[in-house]
Amino acid sequence: MTYRRFDGQENEFEEWALSNPGGIVVNSSPGRLNPTYLKAHRPKCNSFWNHPEARTNYSKHCFDSATEAIEYLRVNEIGKPGFECTACRVAALEPTPEFTEFEKRVAVLLAEGVTQDPPGNIHPSKVEISGGTAYYRDPLVAARVQQYAEGKCELCRAHAPFRTVRGTPYLEIHHVRKLADGGGDTVCNTVALCPNCHRATHYAQDARDLTRALYDALARLRPQ
Repeated sequence: MTYRRFDGQENEFEEWALSNPGGIVVNSSPGRLNPTYLKAHRPKCNSFWNHPEARTNYSKHCFDSATEAIEYLRVNEIGKPGFECTACRVAALEPTPEFTEFEKRVAVLLAEGVTQDPPGNIHPSKVEISGGTAYYRDPLVAARVQQYAEGKCELCRAHAPFRTVRGTPYLEIHHVRKLADGGGDTVCNTVALCPNCHRATHYAQDARDLTRALYDALARLRPQ
């Protein structure tokens, strides 16, 4: 985890913000993390750049990702930051176990473009739901993987079978090592597949061969 705190050091903060576009800034009270005031923003949020006092009058607690910010604050029993800022749409970076909301957040990030591999989460949190277990997945990881795929299944290389109502190629996110088996929600364990190949990696007689083919074809993947 990378954690930086800035208390009015504008030049240092600007340098961090430029090099961490996918990170999170938690704005809090001067000099400390105040459990009653924890506002999450993206590094280039207009709340900072158009209002200089927002940079100088508050402590800026900076993390590589929303996952890291949430976990750091949880471990230190501080609380969860608010992701309500509509200026930077920071909520798109917040992990979620809810599929429909996850897809919406991925679409927002794809429309904006992702410029770096996000850190993701090696051990994503889980929650019990009526249908079983769901995991808090990072929308930034899925968006980056979709970019790598460029509208083609990363296994069979066929074009996505259709475009979604948001205009994006329909490919399904697959964790090469399942999250339930200890796989990470990271770019190096995640691929974008057409529905047919996705089902095959789970249920086909040669599913293990398909997994090996993914490792052979995609240099970014690392066995876990």
